[in-house]
Amino acid sequence: MLRKRKFQYLLCILGTCLTLVACQHDWDDVDPGGKLNIPQGFQISLDTVLGNTGSPVYRFNFTNPGSKAIVYTQVYLKSGTDSPFLLNVDGQSGTALRDIRVLGKDSIYLFIQTKTNTTTHRAYIRDTLVLTNAQTVQEIPIRAYMEQVIEVKDRWIWTGQTTFSPNASYLIEKGLEVPQGETVNIPAGIHFYLIQNDSTCIVNGTLNAHGTAENPIVFSSNRTDQYYHSKAGQWAGLTFASSNNSHYLKHVHIRNANTALNIGACSLTAESCILSNSTCGVSAGSANIILSNCLLYGHWMKTLDIRAGSLRMTHCALFANKNRGGVLMQVCAYVDSAGQSYNKPTHLLVCNSIIYGSLENEILLKSNENADFNAQFISNLLRVNEYYWTQFAACWPSASNWRFDPLFINPDMENFTLSPISPARNKGVTAAQAGYTDNAFEVDILDQLRGIPPQLGPYSTP
Repeated sequence: MLRKRKFQYLLCILGTCLTLVACQHDWDDVDPGGKLNIPQGFQISLDTVLGNTGSPVYRFNFTNPGSKAIVYTQVYLKSGTDSPFLLNVDGQSGTALRDIRVLGKDSIYLFIQTKTNTTTHRAYIRDTLVLTNAQTVQEIPIRAYMEQVIEVKDRWIWTGQTTFSPNASYLIEKGLEVPQGETVNIPAGIHFYLIQNDSTCIVNGTLNAHGTAENPIVFSSNRTDQYYHSKAGQWAGLTFASSNNSHYLKHVHIRNANTALNIGACSLTAESCILSNSTCGVSAGSANIILSNCLLYGHWMKTLDIRAGSLRMTHCALFANKNRGGVLMQVCAYVDSAGQSYNKPTHLLVCNSIIYGSLENEILLKSNENADFNAQFISNLLRVNEYYWTQFAACWPSASNWRFDPLFINPDMENFTLSPISPARNKGVTAAQAGYTDNAFEVDILDQLRGIPPQLGPYSTP
């Protein structure tokens, strides 16, 4: 019995020694040139970093693909103690950490967060995460959009007495409303960020927004990371529900909404506005709309949906770079929510504009024989299928329209200026030739003077 116990003790000691030797071998067997498996071009981009609201912690991990351990002599932020970020590696925090070990076939966890006392107004903050060992250096860019915001937790009711802090940014949690009879004026440089839940924005009164090319007025989702840049439906959009009111928007940017502009039976003038990456750009029923020097792109279903009323569009561009299944422009007799069709007057005038995308039926014009329908196209670059192209000549007054690729410089990177060989250069008509006046004939979306003959679309210069 005693011999048996001695034998068991010897086995336990031997097993323990073997385990310690194995662990010691695994721990000490280091690859001096080993590298974590970090994808080429990888960068850390933090989302929803809006000043006092704080930022989420960005957590990520990388794997050691080798069988030997990697020892990083330093893992640090290049800006050191001046960095706007906080770093934590496997539970150790600081701006410079030493002797970080990653065993073979194992992972390392890193955490990045913005400092709460960072005070930057509307600017990207950047730094670089550096991992160094005996033979290699790996760098990962870090960026976050920091903005000091004023939080509005309850539904925001705007009246004629509502004032906005100069160039302020507001984080609106429960939408906003302009009551009937109230007129609200928004000055240049104001940014509004809306949270997806309960973000309805209804204008029953009158809204005037006076931005500038240098300081536009912005309505967007509160998600600021690049991942959400082209995602539609993140908030409701602006609804103009009032009847017989006239609204004015200049240098207003609206993005990532369900419907950017939902316009009822009222009048709305939009000059030098940019609507992007929403489910629908403009949806209107029996409205009177003027679009001048406007850029609309990246909408997932319809860019323009006009159901009766009137639309005058001068020096605008509609483009479907993110859209592979929707319609850029649809104009038809009025259809209500029950699907009933009414032959209400529908008048359309499009001049010096570009309507181009990825489909063969970007423009759909629908009417019946009894409808009061008139569509006029003057000097535009369009993409339409053969059937509708024939309709221009057969049914609607038209002059000098072309079917070419506009050759924007880089639409996938949202650069819609014209390349030097664009067929849209010097194709436009003047106000006198068009037969009506509009500020877009004189200046472009950046308030630059236009040449004669003008270029098509909202931009006059490269």
